[in-house]
Amino acid sequence: MGTTTGNVRLTDELRREHDALLGSLTALERIIHRGDTDAAHGLLEWLRETLDEHRVKEDAVLVPRLREHLGPQAPAATKLLKEHESEERVIERFVAALESGELQAYRGSGLALIDHIRTHIRREENILFPMIERPLNDVEREGVQECFERVTQSTDGGEM
Repeated sequence: MGTTTGNVRLTDELRREHDALLGSLTALERIIHRGDTDAAHGLLEWLRETLDEHRVKEDAVLVPRLREHLGPQAPAATKLLKEHESEERVIERFVAALESGELQAYRGSGLALIDHIRTHIRREENILFPMIERPLNDVEREGVQECFERVTQSTDGGEM
């Protein structure tokens, strides 16, 4: 194994993405309280694309790392994957409410989506990330970066 240089951790990029997601959730919350469905549509498109890419990174890098440290049946990894699946259902409910034009459903499903994602991020940062954080050596860092770059390229229209 290579030597550790710098203080790059597996979760650093994921945390930066969490910060961007949390900022967008705050904006979405304001939009929902104003009842502005047009603005919600625009932000939701960005949010979905960002979440999709983020989930692929977690599923491709974070979950295997959890299983490596905690065993193949790691409950933390299984819970993360289940939350990713339920996240898509929560998003679909919000999309349906947006399209229905029913303000109460729009607000309720939008706020449920925001709460779901915020709770998920808190769980990752406070429970999951500490389980696997440590400085990466050069080889590990390069492997993580290559994986993240492949995910970004594939979600931007390329092939993985």
